[in-house]
Amino acid sequence: AMIISSEDGLISLVNSQAEVLFGYPREELMGRNIHLLVPGWSGLTASAGSHEEVRARRKNANEFPAEISLSPLVTEEGLLVTSAIRDITERKKADAEIRELNLRLEQRVAERTRELLESNRALQQSNDDLSQFAYAASHDLQEPLRMVSLYSELLGKKYAGHLDEKADQFISFIVNGAQRMEMLLKDLLTYSRVGSDNEEPAVPVACEAVMQKVLLNLHASIDENGAVITWRDLPVVQAHEIRLVQLFQNLVSNAIKYRRAEPPRIQITAERRNSDWCFSVQDNGIGIKRDYAQQVFGIFKRLHGNTYPGTGIGLAICQRIIEGYGGRIWVDSTLGEGSRFCFTLPPGAVQVQEQGAGNG
Repeated sequence: AMIISSEDGLISLVNSQAEVLFGYPREELMGRNIHLLVPGWSGLTASAGSHEEVRARRKNANEFPAEISLSPLVTEEGLLVTSAIRDITERKKADAEIRELNLRLEQRVAERTRELLESNRALQQSNDDLSQFAYAASHDLQEPLRMVSLYSELLGKKYAGHLDEKADQFISFIVNGAQRMEMLLKDLLTYSRVGSDNEEPAVPVACEAVMQKVLLNLHASIDENGAVITWRDLPVVQAHEIRLVQLFQNLVSNAIKYRRAEPPRIQITAERRNSDWCFSVQDNGIGIKRDYAQQVFGIFKRLHGNTYPGTGIGLAICQRIIEGYGGRIWVDSTLGEGSRFCFTLPPGAVQVQEQGAGNG
């Protein structure tokens, strides 16, 4: 609606939209003051061209929200004021609905956040309880298991050849089973302890130094298999050295264990991906079927039965270490061609620093 008036607000011209909006015929508005329609009309004291929200009143006395814009109009008769008025009832309703929806959304988000926090607390408590149970169970079982293992070995040595062939075989089953159970309990203890150093502050850890410790720890296996392990440009990260040694040692040890006929070739690299470091441990081993790419990280998951030694918990430990830092771990592999295990360390666990040129 357009209304032209004097500086004092006396109406001299209105358009047809003004008649429709306010319910007055044009003749009835001529010479009347615009305050009849817009009680809060302020004339050119408002900034010209600016939009202002006001209350407007129709002929039937119903009020509605309006937006008004004033501009001067210079004529031969003097200065006039053009008032452009728009009904914003629907916009106000829409704004109110949006505010209501936003409020409901905020309430829902807050409610969902509380639910997630409660679920996380319950999950953390469950994980803590499970870790404590695993630690207690494996620790308490070690002593009686050692007794079984010890006396079954003594039994086998003392009576070997004095019993029938079946008895010797049964004794060997007992000895092997006890030894495997000892390995399982040892690895279960290790798994339950991952993350127990969370209260210890992370410190700068040079991955080059970590790899040197891994080589030292795996010296016998490396020599026995003729493995060649190389790396380049490994960074310094904010973490816990003992956990990184365990992580890399498990990955390198697996790469040596699951070898083909030729000597193992293992390459460790690291590269920046946005703010993360992405590490990879690549080998030329037997590889993994793609269908099993996620299963290998399951606790006690073994794909090759008794063909290769181990308990199937090493990669589960690796996953737990990485997820403890907020990263992720995965494997890209082709059966018969080798595997590439990758993991990320996010900004919270990473100190942006590169070091050294590697060992080859």
